[in-house]
Amino acid sequence: YGTKDYDSHGAYNPTTGEFKPPVAGRYRIEAKVGGTYTATANDLIVRIYKNGAQISYGLNTVASGSPNRTPHSDTLNLLSTDIITIRVDQSSSSGAAVADGSYNVLTIQRVK
Repeated sequence: YGTKDYDSHGAYNPTTGEFKPPVAGRYRIEAKVGGTYTATANDLIVRIYKNGAQISYGLNTVASGSPNRTPHSDTLNLLSTDIITIRVDQSSSSGAAVADGSYNVLTIQRVK
């Protein structure tokens, strides 16, 4: 997620991919990855990490050349010292890529 469309508090760094909450609270995190998948049928996995530890993940089985949409969301209690990152991988040992990234969106919103 290298481009920011809107960041009201400057909490996301597109260079490092890190989100640091401006204040402690409950945050809704939604990460979506998509485009055309370039490997044989595998799982595309979207993972949410907090302070380097995986908190949750979502996956979608996709086939080569097919459009893919893999969303994942979670609601977490965060401190202002926490660091959130999103990582995307897949289950193929041969490697794969999301060719066009037409559906890549990250939304983080304080809900409480």
